[in-house]
Amino acid sequence: MTRSALLTGRNPIRTQVNNARGLDLGEHTLPQTFKAAGYQTFMCGKWHLGGLYNTETNTVINGIAVPVIRENVEYQPQNRGWDVHYGEYTGAIGYQTHLSQEFGTYDWWLNVCVR
Repeated sequence: MTRSALLTGRNPIRTQVNNARGLDLGEHTLPQTFKAAGYQTFMCGKWHLGGLYNTETNTVINGIAVPVIRENVEYQPQNRGWDVHYGEYTGAIGYQTHLSQEFGTYDWWLNVCVR
């Protein structure tokens, strides 16, 4: 909820963000303002501001297909004003393994926008 307040400048109660509901697509964010002014934007760390649903898919890591959870495309950082995102999408991961503690899937990304 704090991330939503920092990105919008609004009280978290007004953004209605919680563990089951992401930042509404109608909310304007600080990185969108910076981008419009010509700045490059970079975000590192936990995103966890996605939508109501996550997209479950597979990706190949070191030649092995691994199930992953990612936010729906319109809620991803690159569609919310960030040029680069380096970090996780879900709420909690193992710091050494980068596995989601909630889903048991890999969750560490460098500028990945799923289409």
